[in-house]
Amino acid sequence: MQLTDEQSRIAQELIDRPFVALWADMGAGKTAVTLTAVFALLQEGKIDRAIVVAPRAVANDTWTSEAATGVPVNSMTRPH
Repeated sequence: MQLTDEQSRIAQELIDRPFVALWADMGAGKTAVTLTAVFALLQEGKIDRAIVVAPRAVANDTWTSEAATGVPVNSMTRPH
């Protein structure tokens, strides 16, 4: 997953802050940025899970397909 410079900066903010919310326009790359940060934190052992609040369609479709491009699927739990 290749991020723009701005997306990389935002991903680093997500990694550096203990509590954070990401609000951005549709198509801004929120999923890719968040997956990048979550995967980095998982690899570093700083977290063992993350909570993502998203509409069901986004959680089931967008997150699953984007996760398949760079984050091990077993590191994510899909909602029911």
